[in-house]
Amino acid sequence: MISSQGSIKQRVCEIISKKSPLRIHRCVRKLCDIGPRYVGTEQEVIARDYLLDMLKEAGANAHLEQYEYLHYVPGSANIQLISPIKEKIRGNPILYTSGSTQGLLVYAGRCSEQELAFLGQQGIELSRKIVITNVMRPFTVYPLLEKSGASGFIAITDTQEDLVRDGTATFERRKGSIPGIIISQADGIRLLTLLCLKKKVIARLSSYGTYSTKISSNVVGRVEGSKFRSEKVVLGGHYDTLVNVPGAVDNAAGVCVVLEVARVMAALEPERTIEFIFFSGEEVGCWGSSKYGEVHKSEMSNCLAFINSDSAGSAVVVDRNIAYVTPNAKKLAVNIAEEMNWPLYRVIEGSPPHPFSDHTVFASANIPIVWYTELAFPEYHTKEDSISRVNFDKLVKQTNLVGQLAWRLSCEGRKALVGG
Repeated sequence: MISSQGSIKQRVCEIISKKSPLRIHRCVRKLCDIGPRYVGTEQEVIARDYLLDMLKEAGANAHLEQYEYLHYVPGSANIQLISPIKEKIRGNPILYTSGSTQGLLVYAGRCSEQELAFLGQQGIELSRKIVITNVMRPFTVYPLLEKSGASGFIAITDTQEDLVRDGTATFERRKGSIPGIIISQADGIRLLTLLCLKKKVIARLSSYGTYSTKISSNVVGRVEGSKFRSEKVVLGGHYDTLVNVPGAVDNAAGVCVVLEVARVMAALEPERTIEFIFFSGEEVGCWGSSKYGEVHKSEMSNCLAFINSDSAGSAVVVDRNIAYVTPNAKKLAVNIAEEMNWPLYRVIEGSPPHPFSDHTVFASANIPIVWYTELAFPEYHTKEDSISRVNFDKLVKQTNLVGQLAWRLSCEGRKALVGG
């Protein structure tokens, strides 16, 4: 084993720069060729088994951890305009919603506190209304609309006119109580135009889906520490996608970062144990990571840090790199990024920061979090998130970044977080 920190850092860079690019490309290609990997589907199982085999091949001790979850199969969704015109608009059901409602449409912008306060000042209530919003992630406002008494939810896709994003109603792992639909920007503009004419717009919203109880699995691999086996660093990324989404950037690329770091760490014999987890069910409420947290609750105190790998290597050319961190990991995350020449556009702190990915359960257990990612890319949660949207040079650099962070933590333990 190489003991010098500097020589190990160089060795990590050499392994990743020389041997990783082709393997990373093959991994992303394989997962994209499988197709959308929505939880509970045959494609999810194929991806699961592939990743299990790859972890074993990488040199990790790997196994599956099964769990039970509430499964949802989306059906149809549409808006039937009744007044002042008659027209049908089709879209995607917001996942975990089912039912129909009829009522007045009201526009609430992005449902910010300021926008809702303004509506209240104008005497406009959301109760028993079908609320239209411009939001990228429906789950950030859906629970708020439920509490407000809204009878339905229309989300306008905030990207190209002909694309419709997929999205789930809530990250609380439950059925939604009001129907919801996601429509294209072009259809959304037509609805807003009607509202701008200051006419009452009445519509019937229908969104259907079916529920059942199913079994899914996390894929868990370990490279045992050579000195401090009971202490561990955890790297994770979700391998599932939404229903109609190929999921190249989100999150085949992120998964392949974790897999390649597993290969490198197995070759370098870390002092502390490093665990690698591919979670399922993230896109519909972080089912896999939540269940992992329940099963491994007694072990959480031995977890030094969790590194999330969710959405990586986007081909968007502008500098949009961000780091979501807990305060106790900020200094280390920033220092590693600087050392690896990975310019950060923004560092966002929280406990947890952006509580809608697999790091949330770890942050809730007071475990330091680092998540290097980017601002949302235009094809996020759409059918256009394909392999053509991946910048593999950037992805290799991100793999090096995560590898260096994991190695530093495995060598120095909690001291790395204190000293940064």
